[in-house]
Order: sequence, then C-alpha cells, then structure tokens
Amino acid sequence: MAAMELFDALSEGDASKVTAILQHSPEFVNATLGNSGYTPLHSASRSGNSEVIKLLLKAKASVNAANNRLQTPLHFACQSGKPEAVNLLLKSEANVKASDRDGWTPLHVASRYGHCNVILSLLEREARVNAVDLHGETPLHFACKTGQRDAIKLLLERRADVNATNKCNEHALMTALVNAIFPNFALCAMELISKGQHGRIHTPA
Repeated sequence: MAAMELFDALSEGDASKVTAILQHSPEFVNATLGNSGYTPLHSASRSGNSEVIKLLLKAKASVNAANNRLQTPLHFACQSGKPEAVNLLLKSEANVKASDRDGWTPLHVASRYGHCNVILSLLEREARVNAVDLHGETPLHFACKTGQRDAIKLLLERRADVNATNKCNEHALMTALVNAIFPNFALCAMELISKGQHGRIHTPA
C-alpha cells in the first residue's frame, strides 16, 4: 500500500478509508507528498475536516510539521475558516506563533480571510496581534487589504496597532484607502479613522 492512497482518501474526506489505511500502515501518518513537505495533517487541515484531523492526531500526526514553505497545518486550518479544526490543533499544542517563509503567522492568514471566530481562538492562545511578516505587515494590514471590516474591528478591540507601518512606511489606513471607492473598503477606512482620532494616524512623508 502506497502513502498516496492515504492522500487520495484525505482528498475525498473519507474518514473510514483513512482509518483503514492507518491501521494497516501507521507509519504513513507523517508521510509527505513528494518533496513538498505536505503531510496528511496539512491536507485534512486545509479542508477543515475535523473528523479526519482527530483521527490523524490520535495516530500521532506531527501537529507542527512544516512544508517546504514553512506552513504548518494550523496555517491551512486558519485558511479553511473552520473553528473546530483550528481548536483541535490548538489543543494539541499547535504553534500559534509559527511563521511561514513569507513571515505569515496563522493570525495573518485568518485576518486575510476575515475568519473572526478563528481570530478569537488564536488570540486566546496568545497569538501576537501585531506580528509582522517579511514586509513588515501586521494582521491588521492583511484584513484591510481584503476589506474584512469585522476582522478589523476585532483586531482593533484586541489592541492591534492602528499606526503600525510596513517596510514601505504604509499604515493600515492607507491600505484601505487604496480601494475606498468600494463601499466595504470605505467602511474599513472609517473603522481605522475612528480608532486613530486625535492625530494618532499620521500620513508618511
């Protein structure tokens, strides 16, 4: 039996087949897909399949395995937006502060997609609300880039730095204003302005 059969079962979301394969070949639980470093737990986390995630964790899957882009299963679960999947990984000691090759933390990913329940779970596990990626961008920058108003409000409530600037000296407000012709981005800009009153937001020279 090849490890590829396990990845096929994972792509189908077939929990019973995953169980049968792992019973026969338990060593496949941390197999990788080619040279990608992509493990079965990455696959299950990407789809947010909590039933399969439970099976893999019970079978001793490496919760902090990193693929060749240094992405962990938690990065993928945060993209899926499934709180149960995220919480299963967090309860198994997934590293909430892990950074991928671009410096993105799981909180950057959740903020980009506006998954507020996931953002809350990460922050409750002491994710760094002002973590920066390789370009100096925070989760707040990411939420502004994609017009995630609710995520912006949540991050600001949790003390995200409204004046944080990236390596191009751009703060989150500037990111939102670029797309302010679209209603949702304009509302995002208003959220930031409301938190940056009394001169606390400064336009870079």
